[in-house]
Amino acid sequence: MSGPRILKCSPALDDLRRHALYLAEVTDATVAIRFLESAEKAFLVLAKMPSMGRVRRFPHSELGELRSWAVPGFEKYLIFYRDISNGIEVVRVIHGMRDLDRIFGGERGGSI
Repeated sequence: MSGPRILKCSPALDDLRRHALYLAEVTDATVAIRFLESAEKAFLVLAKMPSMGRVRRFPHSELGELRSWAVPGFEKYLIFYRDISNGIEVVRVIHGMRDLDRIFGGERGGSI
């Protein structure tokens, strides 16, 4: 029997790379590595228990039901994901201070 599935969308992979590079620049590489490891551990926990995250509703109809969960130890960074068969699909990993409605296609436009 295999473990839960964790699918990462391209934008989520880009987000992870961008955040790690930023953290390495403003702190050091060990913090960036710790961020990535913490995110991966969170993905696994969420894949096992996808209903843990907070339900988020955005106006963009194609998104369906998204949930969010903070990256442990880096609580300003939010994981946005969907519950899928036997796991999760990670849609984005975004700093919580960003304009989430815009990013997720709110009134002013935007895209995932």
